[in-house]
Amino acid sequence: MQMFCMGNATKRQICLFENITMHSYPDETDYLCSALYKWTGDAYAFNKTRHGPYIEVVNTPNNPDGTLREAVVKNRSDQGKLIHDLAYYWPQYTPITRPADHDIMYFTFSKSTGHAGSRIGWAIVKDREVARKMSKFVELTFAWMEAEEDVDTEKVLRGQIKVQGRTGRRFGVDQRYVRISMLSREDVFNHFLERLSTIKSVTNGH
Repeated sequence: MQMFCMGNATKRQICLFENITMHSYPDETDYLCSALYKWTGDAYAFNKTRHGPYIEVVNTPNNPDGTLREAVVKNRSDQGKLIHDLAYYWPQYTPITRPADHDIMYFTFSKSTGHAGSRIGWAIVKDREVARKMSKFVELTFAWMEAEEDVDTEKVLRGQIKVQGRTGRRFGVDQRYVRISMLSREDVFNHFLERLSTIKSVTNGH
């Protein structure tokens, strides 16, 4: 699951938590928008008055026990945001007793079709501004690099500076292009830039 920066920068970090942590959300929160968000753990232990703005992730049906869950913290003000992770909200996993009508909802085909590696999913978002920010985040997930003609950029990066990318041939362009993932910690990205600055000029991939 990807976590998105939905709010504007504030002096206080926004607390993010869920009911009984069994997922990778803490790690994702740690490196994504770490200046704005912090993981605070179990929703039952959260004190809204003391912690201020928050985001609660509701994973329902819950993975791995299939329990249907509701939000724990009552959202009585505009300080709270709810994200419903509905990866298993399919009739083969749970009875669909009413329409899903939450502010932010994540869905995926990977669970219902058994293609966990495909990561094909979508989000339904009521707030147009939040949806815009989420779309912009997806646009910035990858960076493209281009080399001179007849250079296999992916091989150059892997061979000279030990950086793994995906060749442009996988995406309908030639081998001069390579796609680099931008989703990582800041120190990893800075290390990537350091390695990139040491790359030597190449001709014909050598």
